[in-house]
Amino acid sequence: MGRNSVRGEGTRGRVPHARESGWDDEPYGADGTTGADERAVAGEAGAEGASPRATRRRGGGPAGSGGTGPAAAGGRAAARRQAKKSGKRKALRWSAITLSLLILGTAGAGYLYYEHLNGNIRGGARAGGNSGVEKAKPNALGDTPLNILLIGSDSRADEKNIALGGGRNDKNRRPLADVQMLLHISADRENASIISIPRDTVVPIPECRDENATYPATTNRPINESLQRGGPGCTLTTWESLTGVYIDHWMMIDFAGVVAMADEVGGVPVCVKTGVHDRSTRTVKGGSGLKLAEGTHEIKGEQALQWLRTRHAFGSDQNRAKAQHMYMNGMMKQLQKQNAWSDTGRLMGLADTATKALIVSDEIKSVSALFDLSMQLKNVKIDRLTTATVPTMKYPPRPEEWLQLVPESADKMWTMLRDDVALDKNGDKPGAKPKPKPAGPVKPKAKPEAPDS
Repeated sequence: MGRNSVRGEGTRGRVPHARESGWDDEPYGADGTTGADERAVAGEAGAEGASPRATRRRGGGPAGSGGTGPAAAGGRAAARRQAKKSGKRKALRWSAITLSLLILGTAGAGYLYYEHLNGNIRGGARAGGNSGVEKAKPNALGDTPLNILLIGSDSRADEKNIALGGGRNDKNRRPLADVQMLLHISADRENASIISIPRDTVVPIPECRDENATYPATTNRPINESLQRGGPGCTLTTWESLTGVYIDHWMMIDFAGVVAMADEVGGVPVCVKTGVHDRSTRTVKGGSGLKLAEGTHEIKGEQALQWLRTRHAFGSDQNRAKAQHMYMNGMMKQLQKQNAWSDTGRLMGLADTATKALIVSDEIKSVSALFDLSMQLKNVKIDRLTTATVPTMKYPPRPEEWLQLVPESADKMWTMLRDDVALDKNGDKPGAKPKPKPAGPVKPKAKPEAPDS
């Protein structure tokens, strides 16, 4: 929300005068007393020059009489009562002033924090080229699916990323999109799917452009190079051209961002059936350094990054994608477990970390837009979140390095996404009628008799 979105701003009605609310708001005197206080003091002292009418009303004697009779005593008692009432009003007034300052201070701090978060967010153009794909038409309720492309960059542009990812020689190299997942949220927001394409899969990359250059189309390069050919907008355009699915937004994170988010969540649960140690060997160089014993672990920090980058220990890019999907599922479970969408303190911490960690497409480059986007996921149950990797096979020209899609399988998956067909089996089947409830009490089923011996 910006300044103009504050309710009632610019249309503020008349502020009621304080006296209308039942308490005194007389201005302060030079000594800090109010007009009412001064009147009470004057009455108690028998102020010289008071009018006879005022004197009679206070029960005192004539002006200048010294106020020694019963009437004067009554006047002093009345004055004390008046001063006591005035003191209560004064305390109430100070409380109201303090409360007002607290409200204003909190609102100011909230606004400054909001602006701080907005200042964290970096963005870029949604598309890097023209795919010709149009947004899906709304359903009968006016809703459309939501598609978000999630990109993991291998950038070594700063020291944090170099420390985590190695490769100082790659500091000036344009980053590759090592992780690419399409998050599809159904139009009814009841189910979602995450589809991956392995990074070394050769696909057609359309013509793309950024602020510096235009990159010609190519048909013989792996999909992770799309990030080098026009930035994340080009990766989005490549996915749209390949799938025929309109993609609303992209979000990109680098090594340091993954570590920061994993730490903020407090650890993400993952599970391995056998021990894992991804290290260099004589036959296979490299490795992320991940070392885990058999069982379930909550990973965070650099270990989370190692998990997402591990390929050799999992055997293939397909299994690497499965590991990444497990991580995504685990993070969703953690966020729902922590009530991240309703716990204000939790949300503020996540917001600060996420806005620093992510780069997003320009149309969601604000706190309010990102919050609205996160709310689209709030009601998707974990058992309605499906993860899948597009089937691939070896790419004949370079079978040891690159892959290519299995056309029939990929086309079937793209069609399901375009038609907003749920990939899970936990929802109602299209057109299915609700099962009628029994009219009377349900009788327990008879237990089967034991077979004759």
